[in-house]
Amino acid sequence: MKSLFPLKVFLGIHLCLAVSVYSSASGSASDTSTAAPSPEAPKPESVSPSSASIPGPLRSFLRMAGISQKISLEEVLPLLARNVAVEGYQGRKDKQGRPTEFLILLKRYVEQARELVTLAGPEGVIRVSNCDQAGPLLNILGYRLRQTCGKDASLETADPERAFLTIDSGFPLAELEETLQGGKPFVYPFAASQVPLLFSPSEWTKMKAFSFAI
Repeated sequence: MKSLFPLKVFLGIHLCLAVSVYSSASGSASDTSTAAPSPEAPKPESVSPSSASIPGPLRSFLRMAGISQKISLEEVLPLLARNVAVEGYQGRKDKQGRPTEFLILLKRYVEQARELVTLAGPEGVIRVSNCDQAGPLLNILGYRLRQTCGKDASLETADPERAFLTIDSGFPLAELEETLQGGKPFVYPFAASQVPLLFSPSEWTKMKAFSFAI
């Protein structure tokens, strides 16, 4: 039996490419925005042909993907491919292997991160100053206010799946809760992160053809 590892690697890298949330069009949207740029937050970088865009802070994605925070950007895709190949599928002898809980959670995180990137807008920053502004963010995070805003305000789980991703990815929920209790405004950079691609588009085409020929 021929090894399925090349196919698994392809699927792993394909996952990372599939999480790309920004395109060149997002740069145009930023140009037409009337919002003033924030000096304290990094703007989303434009996507180049040699990079992939991962929604949200890279550290959060690395946590969910089981990858060390100490690696270089060049190592992100190779280690992602390795983790998906080893941990992402059940039934390794089956080309239609079933995704594991690891891969399911990673995909769910990516979907949640996309929503947060959209909420952050062209500046790539999530801002909440009061309860009225917190509603859309809390819906994405899977939480709700237990009672009205004020010094006794607290959050409770509304959607367990989303809430788990929020905590596991390291979202600063405690700081948001402090804001709703009357503290300083919540400001959290949430722009896309760029990582180098392993192969050019032409090399991708060749690898895909090779994988499915196995």
